[in-house]
Amino acid sequence: MFKSEKLVRITLETPEQYISAVTGVIARFKLLHLIRIDETHLGRLGYVAETDGRLLGDYEQFSADLQSALDLLQVRPDGVPTDGEIVPEKEIFKLRERFSELRAVVEAELGELPDLETRLRDKQGLLDRFKTLPAGFDFTSLGRCLFLRWAVGLVPVTGLPKLEESLSDRHHAVIELGTLLERTLIVIFGLKKDWATFERALQGALFEPMAIPEGISGTGGSRFAGPRIANIDRLQEKIQGLTGQRQDFPASIR
Repeated sequence: MFKSEKLVRITLETPEQYISAVTGVIARFKLLHLIRIDETHLGRLGYVAETDGRLLGDYEQFSADLQSALDLLQVRPDGVPTDGEIVPEKEIFKLRERFSELRAVVEAELGELPDLETRLRDKQGLLDRFKTLPAGFDFTSLGRCLFLRWAVGLVPVTGLPKLEESLSDRHHAVIELGTLLERTLIVIFGLKKDWATFERALQGALFEPMAIPEGISGTGGSRFAGPRIANIDRLQEKIQGLTGQRQDFPASIR
């Protein structure tokens, strides 16, 4: 049960350059009570508290840079108690200097990890799609087409009729190769001179092209998967090594 206490209002005046230091002292004595200036008598009279916009911007930028580094390390910041007087105008320089040293080490050791993880996801997704191709799907023969263009990719099952309708006045061929969830894997052929029309029709049908490496040859299916799997294995090994470094990194900089 709370007991009411009589409060005494004290007004402090301090030179502007010592405002932060005085505020820190009051906070440590647990005597600080912040209020919204616009809800006070002065606020209703139009008074606006002054702020150091440049210093605030410096801390906001530092906070964003720090969060980026923490995301890379996948760690959560812990509150650090301090017994000394904190002067924000001075601390920003110390923070920048120390953080620059740490970030240089983090980026040198782990900077490529996000890119490697993205490449691995892309390659695994591409491999999964290539596995849906028939084993006899011959990229070599397709590469010899002189007057035709072709594309392989996924289109929603409901988008196939719309695609056929959009290309009804163009010479074309659509071959269904299989299904993946609620989408159909297709290969589509058309004349090179008409390909701009095909691109619009494919876009309207929500066609998602399969990223075919330029100059690819051989057949699809399992024969194509071998080199891809080997490449993915190398990426996974490198990522595992960097992930281990990331787990050990916070302890190494304490």
